[in-house]
Amino acid sequence: MNLVSWLKANKVRMAGPPIGLSYDNPPETPAERPRSEACVPISVSGRSGGKVKVKDLPGGQVAVTRHKGQPERYKDTYGSFLEGLIKEGYTLAGPTWEVFDEPREDLRPGKGTAIKPPIGKT
Repeated sequence: MNLVSWLKANKVRMAGPPIGLSYDNPPETPAERPRSEACVPISVSGRSGGKVKVKDLPGGQVAVTRHKGQPERYKDTYGSFLEGLIKEGYTLAGPTWEVFDEPREDLRPGKGTAIKPPIGKT
């Protein structure tokens, strides 16, 4: 069962925009082996089922930038943003959150993306 089907079957509404969690650095990870999760915030308790798991996402310090434009240019935005963080002495402290503005019905990215990697200071 995919995420959209699970939401409908359990009569659960999204409580905010979809979030993609990316555990790998795409340029360094083979395309057939990326580790990521599609997430949606919900305001009610839900039960895990099939491939869908209900869990709380951790809080913490994050850096934020936005990407607007062609998906093909996403790596340019994220790459320069990440380089700046590293230059300032920050390290990544978990999977990068990609929060999608105005998602399509199937939860694919819409018109913009907020990029929010959890960070720590070295």
